[in-house]
Parts: sequence; C-alpha cells; structure tokens
Amino acid sequence: VRQQFRNIRLNRLYIGGSLAIDHLVAEQLEIAMPKLSIAVLYPNSFIRGIGYENLQEYLLSLGSYFVPKKYHFLPSFILGARTSTLLSKISLAASALFLATTAYMSLDVIQNYLNSIDRYESIKQRLVDMAERTDTYSIAELQEKLNYLNSSQKYSRYHPSDLFIDLAPLFELVKPQNIDWKRNGETVSMELDFKKEFETLESLYTFENLFYKREREIETQLISTINSNTDYTKKIFGATLLLQNSQEPQEAAPRQRRRR
Repeated sequence: VRQQFRNIRLNRLYIGGSLAIDHLVAEQLEIAMPKLSIAVLYPNSFIRGIGYENLQEYLLSLGSYFVPKKYHFLPSFILGARTSTLLSKISLAASALFLATTAYMSLDVIQNYLNSIDRYESIKQRLVDMAERTDTYSIAELQEKLNYLNSSQKYSRYHPSDLFIDLAPLFELVKPQNIDWKRNGETVSMELDFKKEFETLESLYTFENLFYKREREIETQLISTINSNTDYTKKIFGATLLLQNSQEPQEAAPRQRRRR
C-alpha cells in the first residue's frame, strides 16, 4: 500500500466490504504497518434487520446509493446498465399507463355502444308493441273516412256554435229573442232579433250606443248587416243582425252595415 501511495501519508486505514469479513486481514495489516491506525467499518447504524456479513458484502452498493454519481466507485458499464434499467422501467411504466388509459377509454366506448344497442332494442320493442295495438285499415276504408272528414269540415265551417262565440260581446248585453239559421248549399245565413225595454230615453240611448259599438268590434268571416227597430216612443230597443256568407267564400268578406 505504501509503495503504491508513497507520495501520500496515511494516518488511518478503513477496511470495508469483503475484506472486513475476514478478521485475519486486519490483523496482518496491523502487523505489517504498526504505525498505521487500522479500523474496520461496521455499518449497522442506519440499516436494521440485516446481518454484518451481508452489510459488508453490499457495502459498496449501499454506499453508492447515498452519494452522487460522480463519487461512485462502481464501474462505468454497471452505471450504464443501471441507467438503462431505470429507463426501461420508466418506459415500461409509461407504456403500462398508456395501455391502461387506452383500455379504460375503449371500455367506456364499448359500454356506450352496448347502452346504445339496449336503447335501440327497447325503442324497437315499443314500436313493435304499438304496431300490434294499432288498428289497420284498407285503402277504401281510409278514403271513406277522409271523405267523411272533408264533408264534416265543409258543413261545420259556419256552425252556429262557432258564430255564438264571436257574438258573445252582444249576448252579454242582451239575449236574442229569436235566432234563424239557414243553409242552402254553399250559402249560410243567420238572423238574430234583439229587443229590450227601458224606463228612460237616456238609458235607452246609452245602451244603443254601447250595443252598436260592440257590434262594430265583432270579428267574423260572415258579412254583417244590422237593422235598427228601436221604438223611442215606447222606449223599446230593437235590432236585427243578419250574418251571411257569399256563395263562393274564399277570404273574409268586408263587413257591411246598414240601418233603417
């Protein structure tokens, strides 16, 4: 040792690793170099549960773990192998993570696809059930019903019940004493007679103005003609409202009024 490191003055020599396992090595070195203080490392102060010989055997590896790489005493090929192993582990972990993510996403897509199939089958079954419960008709039966609907629509276009809704503002003032509704082919007419007695002429004039005002505000598709039959001497209000359509009604005809 002194020949190899003759330019270095050694005061103390520490023995570790496999050399420290054999006590005779330390004793022989102490005899050969009596002035050199020799000590054997006993690295059991920070690792518990491992034997002395195992500690000495892996002392270099354990020491290299706790120091920076530039102070390692391991051969470069071992360091390269360790680095390669570490990179391989990182790549393997990244690949495993990627595969797990892909598998999860694929599983989610597959689950959505299966749910879509279930919904399709459910809707299909409901449609089949509805088709089984729905009555079927022949072309002739459908044509017969269509003709009936067209005929009903034709004759219910100017039905009295619909006209009464339009005349509701007048009915709120006075109920008609007589209603005459006629239909002759395409011609429809309805005549209504209104009559009401009053105690004073002032109340009669007020009512008459209100009645004609509401009559002018009525919206209907029929032609409106109103005749006044008021007897001011007897203070009796009277009016005849005639509603009729043209022979070929296409659009709402303008309302016509005349008074006598």
